[in-house]
Amino acid sequence: MTKNPASWKRKLLFFVPVAIGAAIVVAVAKNKTPPPQVEIAKATHKVRVVAAQTVAAVPTAEAFGTVTPERSWNAIAEVAGRIIELDPRVKAGSMVTAGTELVRIDRTDYELTLAELSAQADELATKEDNTRALLQLGERDLALAEQNLQRKRDLLGRDATSQSAVDQEEQAVLAKRNALQALRNTLALIPAEKKALEAKTGQAQRNLEHTAIAAPFDIRIGEVKVETYQYVGVGQTLFSGDAIDRIEIAAQLTMEQLRPLGLGRMVPEGLRGGELGDRVTNLTGMKARVRLDLGGVPVEWPARVVRFLDTIDTRTRTIGVVVAVDDPYSDIEPGARPPLMKGMFVKVILQGAAQTDKVVVPAQAVRDGAVAIAGEDGRLRRKPVDVLYWQGDSAILKGGVSAGERVIVSDLVPTVDGVLVEPVEDVDLATRMTAAALGKEAGQ
Repeated sequence: MTKNPASWKRKLLFFVPVAIGAAIVVAVAKNKTPPPQVEIAKATHKVRVVAAQTVAAVPTAEAFGTVTPERSWNAIAEVAGRIIELDPRVKAGSMVTAGTELVRIDRTDYELTLAELSAQADELATKEDNTRALLQLGERDLALAEQNLQRKRDLLGRDATSQSAVDQEEQAVLAKRNALQALRNTLALIPAEKKALEAKTGQAQRNLEHTAIAAPFDIRIGEVKVETYQYVGVGQTLFSGDAIDRIEIAAQLTMEQLRPLGLGRMVPEGLRGGELGDRVTNLTGMKARVRLDLGGVPVEWPARVVRFLDTIDTRTRTIGVVVAVDDPYSDIEPGARPPLMKGMFVKVILQGAAQTDKVVVPAQAVRDGAVAIAGEDGRLRRKPVDVLYWQGDSAILKGGVSAGERVIVSDLVPTVDGVLVEPVEDVDLATRMTAAALGKEAGQ
């Protein structure tokens, strides 16, 4: 069968242009220059870092407390009477020196009592002299009576006298003996009477002395409850006073705060509890100072640890550490340095012995027992650390990080080992970290 020429021509007209187009596309593709290859940069994180440092760390704890005088005194009337003299300085806030007479109670009744007892003493002395004289006379009289009794007995033996005469003489001798014994008893009681009278005289003398009340030590007068010419009874409080030579502050600290302060200290073997009080500062090695915020300006006084309170606060689980400041009224500067007065609310700063060669890092850098380090290759890696104790903006370590390693303080979520980081040094935090580890404030 013969093919149709018209059909063959139509197929040729379709395939020829398609083949020519395909050839042109292949030729263009082969001769075209490929586009430049752009490498996609790996992602990095800008982070704040602080270099770990080796310092002589000073354990420091801070707490607050109220100033109280070490000693207080209440002027209490030990005798009754009317106040006839009251020192003009007996006013709240006045300061008086030791030995200053502040109150005088009417002495009249007590002077009269002493005069009466003195008269009784004179009477007793006279009584003793008279009794001794009577005793001597009675002894001679008894001797004569006994001689007469013997003579009458002799006469009775010769029937020269009657039995009744002898009996009468015996009764006379017995009466004289009884009289002598009474005199001896009276004389024997006189020493006891003297002692009783001396005791009464001593008490009267003390009562007389107690009519004057003087300051036992340098004091600042507190509340005053009496006035001149007021009658006071025994045991009545007249006014109060506080010692000005030393003040105390009881600061409440937790066991976590106290523990670092005693690191490296050893208690001598055989030390008894009663010996601890006078040696608490030396044994603990703690130093103390007291700070008062005076309108944003801190004022400090050197202090010393004197004792620990006897119980733990059951509500806060803290223990009281008592510090003392000597001469709180010295070096006063009006407007700049006031005295440490009762009731002031102050900060107590305690410091233990320095811990040498301790590595310190920012406290905020320690998370879940590890820190993130910016390595020399610019990559993050986590390292576990062992914290000895925390102090302000610093964490003092037992180990895990070496001095100079850059510790990341920025928050990275997630913190994955190998992440590229761009470290930026946080100078301000580094300064605060070092100051905290040294027990100082930034800028000191």
